[in-house]
Amino acid sequence: MSDPLGWLRTSEVAILLAIAATGAYLLWPLFPRLKPPSSTEIFGFQLAWRTARVREILAEWQRLGLLGRARTMIDLDWPFIPLYSSTLALAGTLAGRAVGTGDGETAAALLAYGAVAAALLDVSENVGLLAMLGGRTGQPVPALTSTAALGKWVLVFLVPLGVLVLLFWAALG
Repeated sequence: MSDPLGWLRTSEVAILLAIAATGAYLLWPLFPRLKPPSSTEIFGFQLAWRTARVREILAEWQRLGLLGRARTMIDLDWPFIPLYSSTLALAGTLAGRAVGTGDGETAAALLAYGAVAAALLDVSENVGLLAMLGGRTGQPVPALTSTAALGKWVLVFLVPLGVLVLLFWAALG
């Protein structure tokens, strides 16, 4: 598997990484908080799994007047998705290039594709979250939404871990 961004020079990848990371960093503080006053943050809604739990969360948010904040979080997530996923993909590409050709290129490709998969899962998750906020709380919407969210969070954890492993590999090699 080859470097998916092989057509870009390393300096160009680094510039794009700086732009994407800066954009994600600047957008992050704009996300409203739900907790407190709610006992459930958006993460709990993403991984609610069951219809009863989804309805419980929505009832609490409605009682506390937080449904608008939850929608705002999802609205802000749309531009955040390409920023964080690009940051992860570009960091993976740079780390793979630090290792060198062969294994480094394969690892860079896997990390970049993992970041793209996280973004696609995040889009699916957001569609499900909006459906549930709109009242579609019956199965399979909660289960599919939570499955997409779990897959996204696993990749959002594994890709940066892979970047660190590659950087250590490059430093030791």
